[in-house]
Amino acid sequence: MKVAKQLVNIIGLVWEVRQVSSQPLIAEFISTRSRSDLSALGGAVLAADTLDILAVTGIIGAALVTALASLVVARSSEWVQWFLDSATHTIELQLSGETELARYEWNVLHIRDGNDDTTAQLSEREKAFARLRNEIKAFKEAPANSAARRAKLRFYRPLGMQFKCFMDVDDDAAAASAQHALEASGCSEVDIAAERREEGRKFVRVWFLHPDTGGEDSGARYHVVKGYDGARNNFLYPV
Repeated sequence: MKVAKQLVNIIGLVWEVRQVSSQPLIAEFISTRSRSDLSALGGAVLAADTLDILAVTGIIGAALVTALASLVVARSSEWVQWFLDSATHTIELQLSGETELARYEWNVLHIRDGNDDTTAQLSEREKAFARLRNEIKAFKEAPANSAARRAKLRFYRPLGMQFKCFMDVDDDAAAASAQHALEASGCSEVDIAAERREEGRKFVRVWFLHPDTGGEDSGARYHVVKGYDGARNNFLYPV
């Protein structure tokens, strides 16, 4: 506290000196100041109090470093908890008549972890884990079966995972062909919507629910929940 007051006093004196522009005024300033004030001013000019100033600077710097370290530790702790309680899940698609559609991209949208209907009941940390993600992951050919497509997603196990599959095709004719192939393979709620990917270029996005979708008592791997935008999405229950 004493060091801080001394620093404030010195800064004030230096500021007053800077306001004096002529030698007579400087002389008057000196004549009206006490010896202790002039000693402090001289010490500031000659850097005699460098150690005190460095001490104050060090304290401030240490406080900033400590605050930053605390923030990093808190964030790291959240990430570590999420990672330790997370798991990977492989979504697989094997569709009839897929050969005609093989040139198109098959994707899955990882919407969020958790169910929108229960988000309000979560703790603050769980709400952070259940944030809206909307991350797209491409399906890849399964090594042992060229007719199958697989996508691997990591999710927070206590909350489950909300996702939806889709594919992008060139035009309405390809979309109609895709819809026929998807429905023949057991996919439900096929939804066709025109999207704009780039300026002046359009494509058609075909959304669908996974073939292994059913009610809670159906034994199906995935169920259906309503998302934040009212759309019906696939849901993998907490594991």
